Amino acid sequence: MSRALLFAIAITLSLGILAGGAAYWLLVDDSAAREDPAAAADPDAAESGRAAARGASDGDGEGGGDPARDGDPDEASLPALRIRVLDARGDPVPGASIRYTLRSGGRGRSGHLPTTDAEGCTRMRAPPPSGLLALEVVPSERGTARREVDLEAGVDEIRLVLAPVRRLEGRVSLAGGSPASGAQVAAAKDGDGVQRVVTADADGRFALLALEEGRWSIEAVSAGHRLAGNRDVVIHRAALDEPLEIVLLEESTIAGRVLDGAGKPLAGARVALEGPRDRREALTSDAGEFVLAARPGVSYRLGAQAAGFAAAPQRDGVVGGTRHDIILARGGEIRGRIEMAGEPRPGAGAEIELRRLGAGPVAVEGTVAPDGSFTLRSVAPGSYELRAFGRAFTFASAGPIEVEGTGDAPLALLRVAASPDLVVDVVSEQGHPLGGAAVSCRYQGEAAFTARRIADAGGQARFPRLPAGSYVLEARAEQHESRATRIEWPAAVSGPLKMTLRMR
Repeated sequence: MSRALLFAIAITLSLGILAGGAAYWLLVDDSAAREDPAAAADPDAAESGRAAARGASDGDGEGGGDPARDGDPDEASLPALRIRVLDARGDPVPGASIRYTLRSGGRGRSGHLPTTDAEGCTRMRAPPPSGLLALEVVPSERGTARREVDLEAGVDEIRLVLAPVRRLEGRVSLAGGSPASGAQVAAAKDGDGVQRVVTADADGRFALLALEEGRWSIEAVSAGHRLAGNRDVVIHRAALDEPLEIVLLEESTIAGRVLDGAGKPLAGARVALEGPRDRREALTSDAGEFVLAARPGVSYRLGAQAAGFAAAPQRDGVVGGTRHDIILARGGEIRGRIEMAGEPRPGAGAEIELRRLGAGPVAVEGTVAPDGSFTLRSVAPGSYELRAFGRAFTFASAGPIEVEGTGDAPLALLRVAASPDLVVDVVSEQGHPLGGAAVSCRYQGEAAFTARRIADAGGQARFPRLPAGSYVLEARAEQHESRATRIEWPAAVSGPLKMTLRMR
């Protein structure tokens, strides 16, 4: 066979293969077009749609879904924390939306979990081994629930039991009777920090939804107008009989000057106006002037302080529409030292509080040095008690300390000791330890704080090195009623403190 004939056969075979492949892809495209006419009309749009579909199947989208998936292709292999939502009867609640806030390793994140399924369950995949997880069922007519869980306890399921919610309706008007259109109405639950805010409509009407049972403080504000004080309402199982009527009054001001003993204005002095439910501050101008807004019908306490000057005695019963001159005098100093009782080291880290005898704490300048020494400056003349305390120390005091004119008071010596641990045993009525119970310890002093612990398997929670003072202890456990008690620490407590919880 000639070389030319072989070349012709090879060319013919190549053309046949190319034609067959083209025919195959034409058939495939024609079939796809019949299934999706839009794809045939715009191939680029079709490809974008397929990419979007793949993206939708790969994750949950913004603001929803599992916070720990991060696109892991093998979700079934990830550990999961199950969260179950139940109503007051113990029945599962499907379709509930849950907000979460997770704090772990010094970082925090928040978002929404997938809505609960028919069994009232949802899951958080791959939770961290430690951290604090706060959960809240988004309030609805079915109810709401909130809970904080320490993940170090090794929990694998969390139950959220819905508490009933109520609806509060009302109307906001101005003093002349006209509606306060666009007024902001806020409801804050006492001692809980929960707040609901709505805007009144053109007729001044509003409706606050999903209010839990308990005492709520209602406040309303509109441009240049405020509620005279706050209204307290109690939400209970029965609906409120009548809508809440709120009348707003025009805001007023409290003005004045801050002067030194020679009558010269003090620029940059800090003026504080403290009411039953709020506190407002302002700095004086170059002329020593200040102006602070005041709610109508509310009595305030007015005070001022400036660097190098003693804080002025606070004035009570100050109301809007009045003017006041505040005179500040240069003060003396109180110096001293904090020592550890029975130990050759200073009480560095302790906090100092100065209290005028017969009155409350006084704001002064001063810090505790590493060697335990301190100096309190700009102290007004009078009789004082000096206190030392801290999270690592017991309480100590010294006094009375007399400050006269601008002279220095005698040296004050305060001896503190390392604070013992407060141990709480949480048990059932039968005396069985309630491991996993949540225990909170809330300090009632001026520098308020709350410490939280999860009871171990033996039902014991330990709070190390608490400062002396008044505390409110509260214990909660699943299927048990919560209990709170007030203690004086450490004077009235010897040994572990037992808290017995009753079954619901």
